Amino acid sequence: MPRPPLSVIDLRPTADLPDLGTIVAGVTARSGPATTEVRTTADTPDGRLLARGIVLEHRSTDGGTGRWVLEVPGGPGPIQWSASAAAVPGEAGALLAGVARSAPIAPATTTVTTSRLTVLEGLDGEVVAEVVDRVVDGDGSDDPARAERHRRVEVVGDARAVKALRRALRDLREVDGQPSRRPAPVTPRPAPPGGSLSAYVAGVVADGLDRLLAEDPRLRHDVDDDAVHQARVATRRLRSDLKTLAAILDPAWGRELRHELRWAGERLGGVRDADVLAERLRRRAGAHPDLPGTAALLRRIGDQRRAAADELRVALTSPRWLALLDALDDAAASPPVVAAEADRRRRPLEPALARLVGRPRRRLRDEVRALGDHPSDEALHRVRIRAKELRYAAEAASRARPEAAPLAVAAKGLQTVLGDHHDAVVAEAWLRAAAAATDDPAVAFAAGVLVGDERAEQAALRDAWPDAWRAVRAAPSKWLR
Repeated sequence: MPRPPLSVIDLRPTADLPDLGTIVAGVTARSGPATTEVRTTADTPDGRLLARGIVLEHRSTDGGTGRWVLEVPGGPGPIQWSASAAAVPGEAGALLAGVARSAPIAPATTTVTTSRLTVLEGLDGEVVAEVVDRVVDGDGSDDPARAERHRRVEVVGDARAVKALRRALRDLREVDGQPSRRPAPVTPRPAPPGGSLSAYVAGVVADGLDRLLAEDPRLRHDVDDDAVHQARVATRRLRSDLKTLAAILDPAWGRELRHELRWAGERLGGVRDADVLAERLRRRAGAHPDLPGTAALLRRIGDQRRAAADELRVALTSPRWLALLDALDDAAASPPVVAAEADRRRRPLEPALARLVGRPRRRLRDEVRALGDHPSDEALHRVRIRAKELRYAAEAASRARPEAAPLAVAAKGLQTVLGDHHDAVVAEAWLRAAAAATDDPAVAFAAGVLVGDERAEQAALRDAWPDAWRAVRAAPSKWLR
């Protein structure tokens, strides 16, 4: 069914509505009681939650105790706690510990919304239109003189009625149709002082930190599998970027931060590896619906995943995890670039980026040349790692050099093919270990069948990866010289 016409009208806050029953011929207006909703938004003093699109607010209606509601972009949906507005629930603070870190989260702004519903009914009792009049007071200020007010009327119903109501309310509209209440500004991350290299490094680190913090609350909530994947990618990308930028970074700082990112990545990797393997086993089992023993294999990987998730939860609540986030935040604000004097002379960024991307490209080329005619699984895995390094370097460079984008795409293609090959190798090894560890012949037989599937996929991927390598070689590279 088509949706009824809807009209939203911003009115002057002090405007008096006319008798709505006299606007549309042949209708009767019936208004319900006014309802009042109070919303108190919590944040850190520097607005860290708002800056990341996170909403934490207390909502109560008509004087009730109300509830706290947490909404995280990409999260599992609103998380709620029944509590008063006096203080932020400890559970909410725990979920936001990575974003807030040392900054306290406390109630900051309050708005009061008064709403009244008026129903317009025809002579036969049929609803012709519904009009909701909402008045929002407050901008979070304790000073009533500074409080702002916004009024909005929403009309839904018969097209004739909607048109008549809009015409009748025309003279009551807010100037230029703009509501008086303005959204709170989001303070952007300040650009670091210094030259182009410092700004570039700051952008790379800030991007990695943003990716990691976007997943942090989801990790703390339920160790969500997608959040684990994205956070692990963020740590790997940062490690690769720092390795690429090593020539212009403080060496001791770079080594220490890469070490901490490796530690975080390993905790995430335990869960992610189990998720990847479980998905492969489910897919393989689906191809053999009558094969006994697969359920036991899935239970085994499920136990492995739960143990890894427990280890990750311990890491997330540790001072070491929060210290890593602080270190990244500090580097995004003031990157430890050793080429400071060259920065002050505004050394051109493009030649520097060409050199930074050229190194991983040469390392990848050398790794491929050393393979021989029958490369081992380990050798192909090393090529995959080099392809990943090149991809991340080219993606980072493409922020300033669009010419790098095709190389990044080609490197990603090679990384994907060899990544799938590596996953098949890991799955085979896990299945062989599971077969050796069981006394159940059905489980051992199922593992053997699935090993055959993994071996077949490895063979197909070994045939496919040279084409992906040729695409890397064919990517435009004149800008690297």
